[in-house]
Amino acid sequence: MMGLSGAGLEPTPGNMNSVYHTELSSLEGTRCQFNGGTEPIKIGIDVHQDFYVVVCQVGGTNPKPPQRFHKEAFVHWATKLKQSGASVYAVYEACGFGFGLQGRLAALGIECHVVCPQKLDEQNRRVKTDGLRRSV
Repeated sequence: MMGLSGAGLEPTPGNMNSVYHTELSSLEGTRCQFNGGTEPIKIGIDVHQDFYVVVCQVGGTNPKPPQRFHKEAFVHWATKLKQSGASVYAVYEACGFGFGLQGRLAALGIECHVVCPQKLDEQNRRVKTDGLRRSV
């Protein structure tokens, strides 16, 4: 039986696959690299009145540092991500600004989820806030 070295597939500088040079936090990126597909792009959005704070993760790599965008600049950036041909997913917490952002992203073909905010303590346990409302 012939091993990888006999088949000429040992990792050398001339034929190293990009898998050897990437930092992956899951198998998702590796699966896309070997199957030839584009890696999905995942966006987490913190919605503020005048701007968005955005964290982006491509495939299974570690998330990139947060970026701050004015609203229109973010939509332009998201449009370019979608035009790259990758599947783009976005998520943000429901807030008092409505679902306008979700509608704009959906119109671009980006799958956007609006999730219910949760009150958690330092140990990620739910915090009961019912008693706080009654005392007000």
